[in-house]
Amino acid sequence: MLFITTVMADISVSVNKWLARLLFIMKRLNYYGTFIIFKINLKYKYQSFL
Repeated sequence: MLFITTVMADISVSVNKWLARLLFIMKRLNYYGTFIIFKINLKYKYQSFL
């Protein structure tokens, strides 16, 4: 019984690490995505003004 609980704990820890890494990557992608969208919006706004 103890062996099963330790294995489950190891699996949960590794899953938590992967989720944290995935969340970090998604946050960075979200940051870059909003930055790129912001630049594109600025370009279109300046084109409409010109």
